[in-house]
Amino acid sequence: MYTKLADKLAIPASTALYLQPISMSSANAAQVEYTVFSISGGTLTVSIEEGNDCENWGTLLSGAASTTSLGVEHKQFRGTAIAGQWVRVKCSMSAGGSAVVAAGINTALL
Repeated sequence: MYTKLADKLAIPASTALYLQPISMSSANAAQVEYTVFSISGGTLTVSIEEGNDCENWGTLLSGAASTTSLGVEHKQFRGTAIAGQWVRVKCSMSAGGSAVVAAGINTALL
């Protein structure tokens, strides 16, 4: 099932933003797709976290870091064998820059 998580979300320097948790229901795989509309300096890292109680989270995997400022950039990455009941997407921006992103997640039973 696809869920849109963010549309042109501004991420300031030295900030980690956590997008809404998504129930895995009977799914065990997730694919995150995100679009970087602009980035000014610094590095943007997008990762998937999993948890069972929506309070304690562990990083499942991270996508490729984005540092380019040349136009719009679209990326995706996936994780399988997810055991947690919930997943969420974390967008982290390093010091010295900011970014504008959109993100969504697909969950599935594989």
